[in-house]
Amino acid sequence: MDLKDSPAEAAFRKEAVAFLEEHASFVRHLDMSHGEWEPMVATLTRWQHILFEHGWAAITWPAEYGGRGCGPVEQIIWNQECSRFGVPASINIVGIGMAGPAIIAHGTDVQRERFLPRILDESGLARRSLFLGGAKARSLARVEQLFERLVLEGTRTRASAGELAAWLRERAREAEVAGSDAEAERAPSRPDAVPVLTMHLSKGLEAKVVLVFGGFGQKPALPLEVRPAHVGAERLAVIGTPADPAVAAALRAEEAAEERRLLYVAVTRARARVVLPFFPAGVGAAKGRTSPEGGYAPLNERLRTLVPALPGSGNERLFRVERIEPAPPARRTRRPGRPLAEWTPPALPPLPDEEAERERETRFLASRSGLVLTSFSGLKATARRHAKADREAPGRLESDAPSDAPRDPAFVLPEGELPPGIPTGLLLHSLLEEADLAVVAASASAAEWAGSPAFAGRARALLSRHGLPPSSLPHAAELVHAALTTGFELGEGRSLPPLARAPRVVREMEFLFPLPEAEGVERGFVQGFVDAVVESDGKVFVLDWKSDLAARYEPEELASHVESRYALQARLYSAAVARLLGLGDEAAYEARFGGWVYVFLRALGPLGPRAAVSGRVPFREIADLDADLARLLDEAEGEPGR
Repeated sequence: MDLKDSPAEAAFRKEAVAFLEEHASFVRHLDMSHGEWEPMVATLTRWQHILFEHGWAAITWPAEYGGRGCGPVEQIIWNQECSRFGVPASINIVGIGMAGPAIIAHGTDVQRERFLPRILDESGLARRSLFLGGAKARSLARVEQLFERLVLEGTRTRASAGELAAWLRERAREAEVAGSDAEAERAPSRPDAVPVLTMHLSKGLEAKVVLVFGGFGQKPALPLEVRPAHVGAERLAVIGTPADPAVAAALRAEEAAEERRLLYVAVTRARARVVLPFFPAGVGAAKGRTSPEGGYAPLNERLRTLVPALPGSGNERLFRVERIEPAPPARRTRRPGRPLAEWTPPALPPLPDEEAERERETRFLASRSGLVLTSFSGLKATARRHAKADREAPGRLESDAPSDAPRDPAFVLPEGELPPGIPTGLLLHSLLEEADLAVVAASASAAEWAGSPAFAGRARALLSRHGLPPSSLPHAAELVHAALTTGFELGEGRSLPPLARAPRVVREMEFLFPLPEAEGVERGFVQGFVDAVVESDGKVFVLDWKSDLAARYEPEELASHVESRYALQARLYSAAVARLLGLGDEAAYEARFGGWVYVFLRALGPLGPRAAVSGRVPFREIADLDADLARLLDEAEGEPGR
C-alpha cells in the first residue's frame, strides 16, 4: 500500500502548512487543561473565527456553505498538520461534525442561512465559561441576565427609568432573578456562591466539588399522571397506578433505571471531589426506615460495602466518612398581639365611577403598551371590524371589506396553471422582484426568457420552496414576462411604459412611518413594501401586482374588486410614497404624484394593457390619513378584551 501523498494531496498539505505558519502562532501548544479559563476562551474563540474567515473551519463541508468540499483524505492531512503544529483543528466539534451536516442534508434554505455560518464562526466557549469561568465570567452572566429582563420589561410596559428601578428592587426582594429553572443555567454573581441545580439541569456541567442530595424516598404517583412503560415489544402510556402486575413491574424497572441514570449524571459532575450522603446499616433516610427507598438506595448499598473496610484497605485514600449531627429544631416564639375581639376593620374606600374607571384603565393600558409594528394586513383586519361604521360616515377612512361576489362553482383551473393561494403570490412576487429587466427586454417571448439560465434555475428553486409543481413553470414565466413587457392604459390619456423599459423604477421599496400618537404617547409604526415605484413623464406611480383568480376578467369587475378590497392599501401606499418624496403640500403632490396602479397578472392574457386598474388618492385624504388612523386605532383599543 502506497501511503505517500498524491500530487493533489501534496499541494493541499502545502497550502495547509502555509496557512498554519501564517496564522497559528498565537494558539500553538495552548494549555487547555491547567491554563486560566478566560484567556483560553478568548484565544480559542479568535482561532475559530480565523478558521472560519479563511475556509478552514469545516473543510469537508460544501464550498457554498463555508467549507472547501474536501474529502476524508484531506481531512486526515489537515488533522495531521494541526497536530504537528500543536493547534486544535476545530473548536466547535459537535456543531461542525454533527449538527452542521444534518442541517446541510435535511434543513431548509432558511435554516442553512441562519445556522451554518454561526456554527463555523462561533466556538461556543463563551457560553460554557458561564459555568466554568471565574468571577468575571459569572459577573458577566448576571449582568447579561439583568439587562435581558430590563429590556423585556421596558419594552412591554414602556416604563420610565425610575419605574424600572422600582420594579428591579421589587424583583430583588422576591429573589425572582434566580428563582426559576429557566434561570438555573446562569452562573451566580458571587464566585463563592453555591449553585443549586436539579440532577436534570446538571447535565453537561462540571464543578470542582459536587454535593449530591436526594432520591431517598419513593416518588408518589399522581392520580392521573401519565408515565411510559415497555412490556415486551409494546410501548404503553400508563395513567395512574396500573392494575396489571406485569405493567407495574415494567414501570418500576424503567423508573428505577432512569433514577440510576440521573444519579450517575450527578456523581460524575465533580472534577475533584464528590460529597455523598451515607446511611449505615440500620440508619434510614427518615424516621422509621432502615435504608433509603428511592433511587439513591443502590448507591448507598454500594457505599455500605466500601465504608466498613476503609481502615487498611486502601479505600481510605478514596473515601472519607464524616458524621453529621442533625441541628436541633429552632424554637418559635409568638409575639403578643391584640385579641381578635378588639379588632375593627378599616373603613372601605368609596366605590369609583365604573365608566370613568374603565375609560381611565383603557387609556392607561394604551399608554403603557409596547410599540406596535403593523402593516396593511393588520390595519385591514382592524378596518374590517369597523366596516359598518365607516360606510355610514362618508369621508372617513374606508374599510377594506372583502368582495361579496361569489366565485363561479363550475370554474375549473386549466391544466398547468398556477393554483390560487399564498404560495403562488409569493412565487410571482419573488420573480417580479428579482428578474433582470435587461434580459427580459431582450427576450422575444416568455418561452425564450424561461429557457435562459437567469430565469430557469431560480424559478425551479422557488417552485420547490413554495411547494408548487414544476409543470407550472411555463405559466409563471408567461405571467411575469407579460407583466414586465406590457405598457398599461391608465385612462384620461395617461399610460405607463413597460417596466422592463422604464427609465426609472424601484422594486420592492420598503417604507416605514409612525402611527399617530395617543395623547403624546407613541403607538408604533406602519411598515410595508411597495411592489414597484415607476416614473413616467415626470410623475411617480405606485404599482402593485395582484395574482387574484377569477372565472372571467372584465375591466369593470376588476375596478369594483379594487375598490372593495384594496382602497385602504392604495391610500397607505400613496401616502407612504408621497412622504418619501417630500410632497408635503397639495401643489407638490399634484405636480409629482401620478397615482396608483393595480396590475392583475392573470388578466394580462385576455385583457392585455387593460389588465390594470388605476386611480389617484386626493391630497385631502393623504393629509387626513393620520387623523383617520388615530380614530381607527382609538376604536380598536376601546374594544372589549383588547
